[in-house]
Amino acid sequence: MDNVISVVTVTPNDSDGTLVAEETQSGGVRGDNRALRLVFDSLNSAYRYQIEIVDGSGAYDITVPFQAKNGTLEYEIPAAWTAPGTAALRLVAIGEGENPVVRHYGPLHLHFADREDGTAMGEMLPRWQTVMAEAQEAAQKALVLAENSANILHVMVENGIASHSPSEIKAFRDNGGVVVVNDNAFFGYDDGDYGVLFFAYKISTDYIYITEYCINPNKSVNTNTYEHARYTLVDPTLSIYGRAADAGAVGRKFSDVESDIEVLLNATEKTNAVLRVTVEIGVASHSLSEIKAFRDAGGFVLLGDNAFLTDADEYYAYFESHKINLETVGRTEYMINDSKHVEIVPLNYEGITDKTLTKQWVAADAKAVGDKFSDMESDVDGLRTEIGDIETALDSILAIQEQLIGGDGE
Repeated sequence: MDNVISVVTVTPNDSDGTLVAEETQSGGVRGDNRALRLVFDSLNSAYRYQIEIVDGSGAYDITVPFQAKNGTLEYEIPAAWTAPGTAALRLVAIGEGENPVVRHYGPLHLHFADREDGTAMGEMLPRWQTVMAEAQEAAQKALVLAENSANILHVMVENGIASHSPSEIKAFRDNGGVVVVNDNAFFGYDDGDYGVLFFAYKISTDYIYITEYCINPNKSVNTNTYEHARYTLVDPTLSIYGRAADAGAVGRKFSDVESDIEVLLNATEKTNAVLRVTVEIGVASHSLSEIKAFRDAGGFVLLGDNAFLTDADEYYAYFESHKINLETVGRTEYMINDSKHVEIVPLNYEGITDKTLTKQWVAADAKAVGDKFSDMESDVDGLRTEIGDIETALDSILAIQEQLIGGDGE
C-alpha cells in the first residue's frame, strides 16, 4: 500500500556540497510512516549512496548503501525518523576501490510537527505488520518442522496438574527442543527452585489478557490471568502502535525465534546446504561470484558462525552480524568483492533504553529491535528458500561444491 502524501525532489550541488530541494521542506507529522518521499536526482552511477539523519531529538541513524537507478534514488521517510523538531539529513556518496572517495552533501533540513497528546494509535505501522506477520509465519513453520523432527514437547495442563515436571521441561529445552503449554503458551523463564513459567496472550478491543502458567516441581500449576488496558506504558504483546515494546517480551520472542532458527540451521547443515565463508588477514575464502552462485542454487551462506548474507549485487556480497551488551548494540557489516577482498564496517548504537531486550517493564531500544528483526528477516528468507524444496536444491548445491573443490581447492 502506498502511503506517500508528499514528495520532495533533492539535487546534490557538486560545487558547494549542498542539497537543493525544489519543493517544501516540511516533513509532516510525528509518527507518519512513509508519508514523505525524497527523490535524489542527478546522481552518478559510479557511486553508491547512503542517507544519514540526526532527527529532532538528536538521535543518529544511517541507511544501508543504495545504488542509483538512471541517476535517481528514491527513499520514503520511516516513522522512526519523524521525531518532533527539525531533522538534518545528509547524502553520502561512496566511490569504488579499496580506498573509495567519500563525499557528503547537505544538510537538508526537514521539520516534523508533533501530534496532540492523548491520541490513541491502535494500529501498527505497515512495516511492522509485515515484519510480525512474516515472523509469525516463519515461527509456525519452524514449529511444524520441529514437531516433525520430535523437537517439540506439548505440555498439557488438566485439573491444575501438568503432564511434565520442570526438570523434564528444562532437560528437553537444554537439548534444543521447543516447549508449548496447552498449544498457546510459550516459555517465559526459569524461576529456579520455584518452577518454570509460560505465558499466553489474548487481545480484545480494549484490554490485553496475559495468562501465566507456573509449573511447580511437583507438577502442580498456578494459573493467573492479568488484565491490562491496551494503552498502558509498555506493550508486552508487541502489537500496539505508539507504545514502547516491553523489553522482556521482545527478548523472549527473539529467544524463541532464535531457537527455531537454530533448529533449521542444524537441519540445513545436515544436507550440505550451508556454505561457510572464512576470513583471514582481510581475505575471504570465497569470492563474490562463488557466493552468489551457491546462494542462487538454493544454498545458505554464513560468514564465520554469526554473520548472515543480507544481499549480493554486482559489486559486493554483504554480510551482517549483531552483538548486544549492556552499553551498546553493535552491528558489523562485511563486504566481499570478486577479488575476495573484505571491507569491515563496525557500527554501534548507544542510548538509555534497554539494548539487551531482557529487562521487564523497560522500553526496548528501537534500533536494537529493528536491527534484530532485519537480521531475522534475512535469516528466515534464506531458510524459507532452502527448506521449501531442499531435495531439488541439494543436487545443484553438491554440483557447485564439486566445482569449487575441483577449481580452487576451497
